Amino acid sequence: MFLDYLCVYPNVLIFQGNRKIVFLDSTNRLSDYIDSDQQKLPGATLSLDEDLKVFNNALKLSHKDTKVTIKVGPSAIQITAAEKTKVLSHSVLLNDVYYASEIEEVCLVDDNQFTLTISNESGPLSFIHNDCDSIVQAVIHIRNRWELSQPVSYSVTRIFYPIRQLEPIEMKFMRLFRIP
Repeated sequence: MFLDYLCVYPNVLIFQGNRKIVFLDSTNRLSDYIDSDQQKLPGATLSLDEDLKVFNNALKLSHKDTKVTIKVGPSAIQITAAEKTKVLSHSVLLNDVYYASEIEEVCLVDDNQFTLTISNESGPLSFIHNDCDSIVQAVIHIRNRWELSQPVSYSVTRIFYPIRQLEPIEMKFMRLFRIP
């Protein structure tokens, strides 16, 4: 998301005198550095902090198990690391955002474990939480809402009839009305 923002506003990282990089953990803190009327953030980014169901103390299972917070919003799920990670020699909180359109599948493995399959990830993401059923239901809900908001595409099949010899009267009629 940050790289998309840089493509639209490339002047953000041109350092003239001030060589300080600041990582923000929410869009609300952006107004400390850039005036609200100058931000021009996309609506999808602004809606990330609205109407969230927050599930604290989850565990993301991978080669290194990570304590995370799972936030399910109206159009995306956010996985925020509980512990800071070093990025460009700064300690930052990592926040992965997966939009409803990227969620392929969510499966309840057992009472306290579920997996999330994301379209551009190499494999499914596994999580442990005491309230897995609520998380899975919330993710299914936003995925269903997204699917219902998509236009229905109908497949159109053209029917071709065999060519037959036209009668002379039909030929005159077609010429008269310029029918090909």
